Amino acid sequence: MSGFTFSSDVDGRHARKYRIICIEKDSIGLKQVKDSNDEKEAGRSLRLRFIPSNADTSSGSTSPRRRKTRIGIVKGNDHPSPGLKKSMPTPSVVFTFSIDSTDNRTLPRLNQKSQCSNTDYSHCPVVSSSVNSNELQDCRSPKQKLLGLCNQKEPIPFHEYFNDRVLGNDCKKIGEGTFGEIFMVNTNQPQCSTVLKIIPIEGDLLINDEKQKKFEEILSELVITINLSNLKKRTDYYTDNFADFKNCHCVYGRYPKKLIELRDVYKDKNDSENESPRAFDGNQLYVILELSHGGESFENFKLNNARQALSVFAQVTHALAVAETAFQFEHRDLHWGNILVSKSTEETAAYKIGEFQNSVKLRGVKVTIIDYTLSRISINNCILFYDIGTSPGLFSGDSSSDFQFEVYRLMRNAVKNNWKEFSPKTNVYWLKYLLTKMANKDRYAKPGTKIHRKNFKAIEELADTVEKCSSSKDLIKKLSLDCIVSAKQ
Repeated sequence: MSGFTFSSDVDGRHARKYRIICIEKDSIGLKQVKDSNDEKEAGRSLRLRFIPSNADTSSGSTSPRRRKTRIGIVKGNDHPSPGLKKSMPTPSVVFTFSIDSTDNRTLPRLNQKSQCSNTDYSHCPVVSSSVNSNELQDCRSPKQKLLGLCNQKEPIPFHEYFNDRVLGNDCKKIGEGTFGEIFMVNTNQPQCSTVLKIIPIEGDLLINDEKQKKFEEILSELVITINLSNLKKRTDYYTDNFADFKNCHCVYGRYPKKLIELRDVYKDKNDSENESPRAFDGNQLYVILELSHGGESFENFKLNNARQALSVFAQVTHALAVAETAFQFEHRDLHWGNILVSKSTEETAAYKIGEFQNSVKLRGVKVTIIDYTLSRISINNCILFYDIGTSPGLFSGDSSSDFQFEVYRLMRNAVKNNWKEFSPKTNVYWLKYLLTKMANKDRYAKPGTKIHRKNFKAIEELADTVEKCSSSKDLIKKLSLDCIVSAKQ
């Protein structure tokens, strides 16, 4: 097999024919051919990338439901193999099309977990070696790529993972999202606790009126989670404020009885909206993400005073600035349910962006940023993003009740509804939103102290500074807070 040829109509212009000449992880090398009968590799070379562009609502999210799926292809500006010629301009969408999941001409799988565990995960989405077009039939499916990250050859039975040794009596449900349930094990030992995010995938049964996610969709979320988590291992860009990834698994079968019981206990005590997982049959597939416990949502965490609030703000701002610079990262859904806060005995948190370094005094609280459902990220020139424009419900919320809904509209204006584009101003809008939550005096346990009044005034004065900044990185250079203890440029 020497490759296959297909046509595309680009933005209404004349159709062009392309032939696949090589495949790499999450990318395809193509060359334009003269016509359907011409096997010469004429015209310029292209490097196109898959963009999985929808995701789920993770624990803590309060945003409206997301629907629709779009898989896009983007031109990259680096070479897929030594055989391809010039690099291309800044990535841009060329066309979109649906992918048949049974087609064996899919992309190679990501590295096995054992190959990545001691390396920087930022290199996992793309590798330097290419696959010859004659080997297209050997390319791996999204399912096989995900199993590779799970260090599995096939899904394992649900009960083999959730045995008595794992569950015991020290487990409880702590949250839920549109697409899954959130449990925690080792609840009596916070330093050893593990959060389990269980997401049903690939089934026909609707979950809370939503279609289940596909392998390629959950793979996108997994890649983002791993790369942000591994910023704590890098020396060029450093922060440890993103969800700490531990492991992932792919299982199948009926929901364990113990987990259903824990789910019922949670429902009795909380305003649960999720449907019962009892309906899943023995063939249902799931992906389980293991994450370190990051604390309680900022929405529910009671701060002592505004001094602690400013530390939370500085931590979030610095973490965004690091990811923004390392990966052109935009969170795009950073409401206070997606910011976790835990008590901490650490003195400071360190941040590094190249030669720029800062430290922030924790003031007894540590931040963890979660839920990359709507996030935009660029990893080795591979762009992952959710096309928020396909979810009009996000833009219809009443901003008079919550500034969160205005932020979605501000983001849409910033990116001109082209959600592939990098616009770090969106991170700034969420920081402004965060200040509105901190400006509520009822948020604090000790509002009558002098130290609270002094720092509360600083919160009120920060709004103008934030509004004038173009990015989180821009903001950290302008912040003048006593919790920022050192800076080096």
